[in-house]
Amino acid sequence: MLDNIAVPKAQRDNARDNRLLGALETASRKRIDPHLEPIKLKLGTIVCEAGGVLKHAYFPQGSVLSLLTVLENGSAIETANIGREGAFGLFAAMYSRASFNRCLVQLEGAMVRCPIELLQSEFKRSEHVRDLFVSYSETSAVTGSADGRVQCHAYDGRENVPMAPDDA
Repeated sequence: MLDNIAVPKAQRDNARDNRLLGALETASRKRIDPHLEPIKLKLGTIVCEAGGVLKHAYFPQGSVLSLLTVLENGSAIETANIGREGAFGLFAAMYSRASFNRCLVQLEGAMVRCPIELLQSEFKRSEHVRDLFVSYSETSAVTGSADGRVQCHAYDGRENVPMAPDDA
């Protein structure tokens, strides 16, 4: 359960370690920053299953998230990696609250999360935020990851992967 992974509030100063958050205009940052919650998740933790409802968007600051497309036979293919350049959950903030992919922690490290409702509000309020989120999402969709490589490794369905539904 993702409720039990909060990091002390004093660590919020590292929020700018995420480039997408760092690209926000001052007015948007002032509205978003107080709601950023530093968290640490263990390697292999599933942040959200495909089709799951997101309550937060996740902004890595040193961790790496892996997006997996789940196939009809239950296997999964890694289609993108998200590091400090971006976020998981922006489509949910822009259009719906459902995730199209399974998301899991590929590399442990710092990250912050932000309530989807707040990002939806900011997306509606600010043209800059709309442009930033859409630009990041389009670039990610085209490249598959920040460094331009689409990863196509079969996910092996390990039994010991910790499950953590986004119910926080």
